Amino acid sequence: MNFVSAVCLLLAASCFCVAGKRTPDYCKKPAETGPCKASFPKWAYDPKTGFCKYFTYGGCGGNENKFDSEKDCLSTCFPRSNPQLTCSWPRSRKRCGLPTRRWRLDETYGVCVQFLDGSCARNRNSFSSCRKCMGTCTHFDAVAYCKLVRNRTLGGNTATNRAE
Repeated sequence: MNFVSAVCLLLAASCFCVAGKRTPDYCKKPAETGPCKASFPKWAYDPKTGFCKYFTYGGCGGNENKFDSEKDCLSTCFPRSNPQLTCSWPRSRKRCGLPTRRWRLDETYGVCVQFLDGSCARNRNSFSSCRKCMGTCTHFDAVAYCKLVRNRTLGGNTATNRAE
């Protein structure tokens, strides 16, 4: 076997192996809270965006598209060698610059919160707006939530709208 044939064979085999990692069908289903009224933090894959998003699971029913962590969700539903966490990074505490207002998912509350970020090494859980954060990290209605946050923090004053 010559060198070119060996390289082609190796490339074909590696493509087959990568293609063999299929996304399970249940990952393509929408997140379902279920009929029960409990409140469990879970993550579900959103095939439209390619992100795993936080949602509140009621404790029964629903479907298999629910995971205990963003990492579990990504490794199951976005099968590649090194899935990149986005929304579950902890807030960076190292300071080195002037703080700017940013948004991040707070897993304690399951929603995006505003914070002052003066960190040197900003991670992926740092968004320029409430809508970008909520749209990327949660299954909640980003527009409605951010409007509610804006109205609470600004007393309804839309002239200085920072939540959008």
